[in-house]
Amino acid sequence: MTPRLNAVSARVYRVTIPLEQPFVLAYKNVSEVENIVLRLQSADGIVGWGCASPESKVTGETPDMTAQSLIRDIIPALLSAPELPLPLLLDVAEQSAPGAPAACAAADVALHDMAARAARVPLIALLGGPARDSIPTCMTISISEVDKTLDDARRFAARGFRFLKIKCGLDPELDIARVKAVRAALPGATLHLDANQGYTREQALLVARALEHDIVFLEQPGPKEDLDLLQALCAESPVPIMADEPVLTPDHALAVFRRGAPLVCVKLVKSGGVAPAVRLCELAASLGRGVMIGCMEELPVSMAAAACVALSQPAVRYADLDGHLDMIQDFAHGGIFVNNGDAAVSDAHGSGVEVNEQALAPHLAFEA
Repeated sequence: MTPRLNAVSARVYRVTIPLEQPFVLAYKNVSEVENIVLRLQSADGIVGWGCASPESKVTGETPDMTAQSLIRDIIPALLSAPELPLPLLLDVAEQSAPGAPAACAAADVALHDMAARAARVPLIALLGGPARDSIPTCMTISISEVDKTLDDARRFAARGFRFLKIKCGLDPELDIARVKAVRAALPGATLHLDANQGYTREQALLVARALEHDIVFLEQPGPKEDLDLLQALCAESPVPIMADEPVLTPDHALAVFRRGAPLVCVKLVKSGGVAPAVRLCELAASLGRGVMIGCMEELPVSMAAAACVALSQPAVRYADLDGHLDMIQDFAHGGIFVNNGDAAVSDAHGSGVEVNEQALAPHLAFEA
């Protein structure tokens, strides 16, 4: 049981972080990302850190919207709340900003970090402890030509990664060629494709049939709002279909499960944090469906929390926990550790993340 907590001060930071190399998705190119970082402090001086990387194509939130939801809604609600057990404080945050899952995720992660530090236990202990000590995480390969895809795949394999996500969705024939090249070069690798809503029904089936023996699943092939298409693909595709962008809440998960989806991708920024992500995993487990814990381009502050969910929940079959690995930053380190392609978490109190407050200081956007 966690001790009763309250937050007496808060800070919001906005940091723009360059990536090691530009990244191409079906709907945009990315060379830098903005993270919204939240610092909460209790009356006892215990600090909890949270973070979110909002994406309008996923939750409808921009960084401006996430920062404003924290500043206008969530922080005032938390600072005015009495000492409460963690679940009730999480309710305060969630109820103050409905429809703002990225902002709620930052608050949820900070409150879990604070509660675990107050209880002097690792964050994963609040989730019932680990179901496994580590989990293979994929590394993500941007949309590119065959040669560049192959170079990236070999580079990641040399670092010990056995699970690779290949972004796709712009050119089905090229996507097939890229996967075939990687499969030939790395016959033992586990591969999956992520179309980020880029395919039509015909394109998705063309790719799935061509790669039936090469990929373990095809992630979000079509538009997130087209559940009829999702249902058709689940019925006709020879490879499993994973739903990502349509799944934010348990109701969303039920909707895609009813359409036949065997797999869903759960992200803290979509669900609203650790506690809602755990509920989604428990729902999937109760229905015999599988989960991949995914991420955005996020600092270790939230990546460590996501890894705790991945390691604690039996429904999790896959992990995509590479969001911090290509960032050029000195704001936060630790908490999550990736060695030879396997992700594990710290046994330190809280999330185990070490935050460089001096580096963050110039990026302060709000203080209360």
